[in-house]
Amino acid sequence: MNLLSRLSLLLLILMPLAACAADKKAPPVEGEDYTLIDGGQPYAPLAGKVEVVEVFGYTCPHCAHFEPTLEAWAAKQRSYV
Repeated sequence: MNLLSRLSLLLLILMPLAACAADKKAPPVEGEDYTLIDGGQPYAPLAGKVEVVEVFGYTCPHCAHFEPTLEAWAAKQRSYV
């Protein structure tokens, strides 16, 4: 492999990294990127209880596929979960 081929290969390998590094995103903006829920509560499980919080998206196919598994798991848990 000659020097030009090696440099070309190195350039091809490093170009995607440069593209990723150049993509700086601004911090999320309330009302545009997310909606603040009025009366939202911080995560604080009750003493002696295990709280399982489910986060999902209505348009997410993975969430839809996982729902029956989660329901079956929840049905098998003890009362403190």
